[in-house]
Amino acid sequence: TYSILTMMSEDGSQLWNIDFSYWQVPGDCLLARPLYCDDSNIYLNAMCEVSNLPYQTVQPGFVDYRNALIKTDLTGQIEWSSIFGIEFGLSWSNASFSESSIYLIGSLFEQIPGTNDPYTNPDAGMARFDSDGNFKWVKQFTCYPDDCTINPYASFLDHNQNIWIGGTTNGPLPGQVNNGNFDMFLIQYHPNSF
Repeated sequence: TYSILTMMSEDGSQLWNIDFSYWQVPGDCLLARPLYCDDSNIYLNAMCEVSNLPYQTVQPGFVDYRNALIKTDLTGQIEWSSIFGIEFGLSWSNASFSESSIYLIGSLFEQIPGTNDPYTNPDAGMARFDSDGNFKWVKQFTCYPDDCTINPYASFLDHNQNIWIGGTTNGPLPGQVNNGNFDMFLIQYHPNSF
């Protein structure tokens, strides 16, 4: 099963479509979905099958899907794709955009090098890319030393460049108390704090 992105005109006629199984990214992509569209570009998030990624070697014969951030023009032509070796959950992914940065927010299913959370429950993660798709950094939000699930459902970039992330968690975030099975949370960060 592969994703297809279709551009429709105002009268409902099809202008073009992209079959992601034959697209110009390194490996087949599926579960692609648009994140943002402006006057000249479409930004997409997809899970792509790749065999070799920066900072990670995938064993031969092992099918591995990783996150991709993809930019096209309004005719469906690729401008760039950025595939990074961190397993983000696509189902809750969302993005926030500024003039110089793209922030992809989702669930993390693996530990980021340099962090101390050994647990396997998904954490929230935020990755920053520049406007050309170059990966800059990733931030992991955990309940460590507790083991919990953090589900980031939405994000927003305000006029002061603060990033707001909202979602649910079944455990205490640092400095907080968990009040029930799944509590709502709201996190505010400024990119300069990373």
